[in-house]
Amino acid sequence: MDGKQVWRKEITPHFFDVAIGTSPVLHRDTVLVVCDQLKEKKASCLKAFEAKTGDLRWEKARPNADWAHSTPVLTKVNGKTQLLMATANGPQGLDPDTGDMLWSYQTGNRVGDTVSPLYHDGLVYVDSGRGGPAVTVDATGMGDVSKTHLKWSLKSVPEGFSSPVVVGELLYRVHNPDLLSCLRWKTGEVVFKERVAGVDRAVVRSRRRMVASTWRAAASRTCYRQGRS
Repeated sequence: MDGKQVWRKEITPHFFDVAIGTSPVLHRDTVLVVCDQLKEKKASCLKAFEAKTGDLRWEKARPNADWAHSTPVLTKVNGKTQLLMATANGPQGLDPDTGDMLWSYQTGNRVGDTVSPLYHDGLVYVDSGRGGPAVTVDATGMGDVSKTHLKWSLKSVPEGFSSPVVVGELLYRVHNPDLLSCLRWKTGEVVFKERVAGVDRAVVRSRRRMVASTWRAAASRTCYRQGRS
């Protein structure tokens, strides 16, 4: 690899609230880019580019999707690969080969935005990152699962742009300012919430440990065993 640009594509039309914030996702030989834009423009879509050439392979319109900056996650659910989306008003599962929607959960509130969805053991967790409600939904359904597949929810999750992680059966989430929370994955029960000086951005799991970091000038890393810090 020599670092030279191989291809470049402009995302058009461009009706994002500020700018596109999602990262591309590589699925086999296809680069998937979510372009959820201002809902009133009816321009939201999922684009699939050929990885080697950048040619547009297909594009799936998402006219009812509002703007969001969440990067989707590829995972297998019951042996079938899904593209899990944290959309503005609820999580969705898409077929990454076609962009077709497999299932959706509509909340009526703004749920997905900056945070990637988190999948573990058949369930997907979503909150916005900007503060507000969170939902955990059974990802094995089909069609509109809004009335059937909710496992648990939270009325209010503090702001925190970093995505959550799961270690064992515990969900870890970092919030601003300097707050680390731990919940039971299957129920949402709070295990603990603690102030951790300087930790306000990211969490990364490594085997049965969780690493939190800060983006402040004096960058640091803090490692926690599974369970209480």
